[in-house]
Amino acid sequence: MKLRFNSLNPKVMIVLLSILTVLLAKLNPYLSLLLPWYLGFLMISEEDFDFIEKLALAPALGLGVVIFIMHILSWLKVSLRYSYPIIVLLVIALSLARELKLELSAIDRTTIFGLLIAVFLSVGIKIPFLHVPPYYGKDTIFHAYKLLEIMKENSLFISQIPSYAPIGIRTYPAGYHSILAWIILLTNIPIPTAMLCFRVFIWLLLPLATFIVSSQMFNKQTGILSSILVPLTYLYYYYLHYTLFPAFSNYYFFLIALFLYNQLLLEIEQKDGKILRLFILTFFIITTMLLIHPYSYLLFQAYAGITLVMFSLMNRRIDPTIIRIFIIQSIGSFLCYFLLEYPTKLDIISHSRPIFNLPQYSLKDNLAWFNMALSNTFIHNGQLFLGLCFIIGILYMLLKCEDTIRLLFWNSLLLTVVYDIFLILNKVHFHIPIPLYSSIWNAERIYILITPIIPIIEGVGLYLILQKAISLISIHISPSCTIEKGLKTILIVMLISFLMPSLFYTLIIDISFEKMHILNHESYSAFNWINNSLPPNASLIVSNTHDSGEWIPVFTGKIIIFSHNSDIPFRESKNTYVYIDSRGIGAIGDNIVSLNPFEFFGKYELLYFNSNIWIYNLSATWNATDPRVIEKLKEYYKLPKDDIIGTDFRDWKYLAYGFLLRNPVVIRGAILNKWNFAFAPRGCGYIVFVPTQSYNNLFLKVIFSKQDQTIEIWVNNKKIGEIKNETQTFRYEFKENGLYIIELESEEPFGFILLELE
Repeated sequence: MKLRFNSLNPKVMIVLLSILTVLLAKLNPYLSLLLPWYLGFLMISEEDFDFIEKLALAPALGLGVVIFIMHILSWLKVSLRYSYPIIVLLVIALSLARELKLELSAIDRTTIFGLLIAVFLSVGIKIPFLHVPPYYGKDTIFHAYKLLEIMKENSLFISQIPSYAPIGIRTYPAGYHSILAWIILLTNIPIPTAMLCFRVFIWLLLPLATFIVSSQMFNKQTGILSSILVPLTYLYYYYLHYTLFPAFSNYYFFLIALFLYNQLLLEIEQKDGKILRLFILTFFIITTMLLIHPYSYLLFQAYAGITLVMFSLMNRRIDPTIIRIFIIQSIGSFLCYFLLEYPTKLDIISHSRPIFNLPQYSLKDNLAWFNMALSNTFIHNGQLFLGLCFIIGILYMLLKCEDTIRLLFWNSLLLTVVYDIFLILNKVHFHIPIPLYSSIWNAERIYILITPIIPIIEGVGLYLILQKAISLISIHISPSCTIEKGLKTILIVMLISFLMPSLFYTLIIDISFEKMHILNHESYSAFNWINNSLPPNASLIVSNTHDSGEWIPVFTGKIIIFSHNSDIPFRESKNTYVYIDSRGIGAIGDNIVSLNPFEFFGKYELLYFNSNIWIYNLSATWNATDPRVIEKLKEYYKLPKDDIIGTDFRDWKYLAYGFLLRNPVVIRGAILNKWNFAFAPRGCGYIVFVPTQSYNNLFLKVIFSKQDQTIEIWVNNKKIGEIKNETQTFRYEFKENGLYIIELESEEPFGFILLELE
């Protein structure tokens, strides 16, 4: 089937389609990215790529144009709002200048069906779990602060850095933030919502990009299988990617750069006349990738360098054209970055220094962590079958592939993975200073760079397994036999069964993040209260633990002051408040002590309480507290039963401070029954409740981290004993509707399993 807009007036049809796209982009934040996508589609020549390839390439080109325009406007000190009319003019101009053709004749039903499955698994299955980011971590708020200042100053080249923001926000590449600024300018949505929109957009594009790369290297069947495996691969739903938004987004641009670079080499080999056109597109995408994040850019340069060597070995000569292309794209893309970002460019010298043996990365920069990462990627988390596919994919192409050019691409891709592993070992053990590459923070950040490559290799392995199974069926069963269809159906069922464990763990990860997001209706209610109730010049002291308090400037414009521990002497001054989020947000191994709401309870005025979010007024005493706030607190902690279970999500409201709860690893462990306790990493935990009837005894079940450990137990600031056994009963009178604050205190971490009132 061939579809062309060549009816009565094709130009009018194209212009109308362009106008419709322009209007839709303003209606919804998700549709705002449709306009750059359409622009990219218009930029691609009809002769160079098929429809699916254009569909995958177009967003990268359109978003690259947005990034470049934002930089140029900032250079000219012109409002970023002009980016929209400029893009609109470009779309209209290209619509008038060319004929839009949709060549659908080469798309078979299997390809469409396979890509629909891949997109559903990547995006559709996540719809019930879509929440505004972030989860615990410094990366998300870092980018939010940078974007906040960009929107304030109406320029990518920010000059003012608030006292609460890291100084690095000024020099961080602004490509990712340009795209988010585009979304916000068109739809006027909050910064975290824009982050979510773009993340969903990348989820949509990754299977398409994987499909065209895998199809280019092998065939469309492997492309379909690789795209389906994208959302099932462990590293793609590894929790780290839920905060490393620029790095995660760059996986898509990395794949597009890979595809275009390979296509460019193919055209050189075939001595086609499209070389210049393809080089311009390739150079543009490579530069865009650097403007978003440098790490994937560095991995791509490794691939390009390895491909250059492999190409020379294959032809037994050095091709000057390929050398020129490699030099121009590598040096030229860096110079373009340097020029576009010059007012706020990174200090290349300081960021090129090797990073080895830093204490803050000691948990990741060791062979034990690397072994665990490999196990999680290829064995655990439902990845065993995909790990087998990975091995088969590597071995087959090394031993059986007869296509010279595909073998070249494959060997280059495989050697890129080997180089990545070498960088990890170098970070951990060898400590050889390699310019730029040794400055990547830690082994974990190096390892996850191969995320977009793994599904390609696994897709090849899966394709070979299916081909072998089908050939065995054909040998033993007559082609005309009706049993053949039944056996192939069984084969499909078996394949689905093998992939189900991966899908199961994907859903577990989604549920884990749904339950741990710190920006939800509870935090939004607190932000609204701050906006409506506190004076404009109010400043709030917040914990330095990356909880919802650090988002106060983004949603309210108020100044925040980070507290690095709970023992600082607080200044009792006017318009100074304390905001505490004690919902159990944190990371395993984090030594930062968050503010303890119970150190202020009974001393300072409690202005606001909702779902373990507290706001105290440091300029007033407890006696000024509104009785309605106390009643709301007591209503929240009301316990309509006689027990509190450490791993019951419904009971986490009673674990009011000191327990690590909102963490993806913790939640996943609770769902999969890998542990049966709530962890108190600093040896301190508060359990608060209001019983609905009277009790005389308190039964506690805990787990110690060391032998001979003891835990002191306090009830309403009165010590009632010590826990020396992991199950112990204490005599204490609990009255109906009384507020009881139980503090468990130890010198070592411990786990809370169960509290029962008797």
